[in-house]
Amino acid sequence: MSPLPSAGVTIAVIVLAAGAFFWWNGREATPDVAGLSKLRQAGSNLRSPHSMEFFLYFPSKEAAQRASLELTREGFVVEVKPSASSSGSWLTLAKKNMVPAVAELVQIRESLSKLAATEHGQYDGWGASVVK
Repeated sequence: MSPLPSAGVTIAVIVLAAGAFFWWNGREATPDVAGLSKLRQAGSNLRSPHSMEFFLYFPSKEAAQRASLELTREGFVVEVKPSASSSGSWLTLAKKNMVPAVAELVQIRESLSKLAATEHGQYDGWGASVVK
């Protein structure tokens, strides 16, 4: 395990949907709990709003745009752009300012996973910068 950066450094934590399960506080933890734990360890104030980014990948621009419309209706600010990979897939990046809490992140994971599946895509987790 690599050491965490100093308190003055902003880091991004990305939690993959297919991430492994960890034990945290004596209970089985989801990737969301593991991500929040990493943010906390990096010095983030989890009681403050964070700019959260949620990553969804789709096989076509049209599928990504259809998902984008639904996400916009749900209050996300959304960008659709080609994926950085050479696979030809499209990224739908959904952003939301929120206080990161396990229950809400689990609910968002379930909702975005279902939305991605309807368009033959994949929800690939979230990221957030440290907030002091």
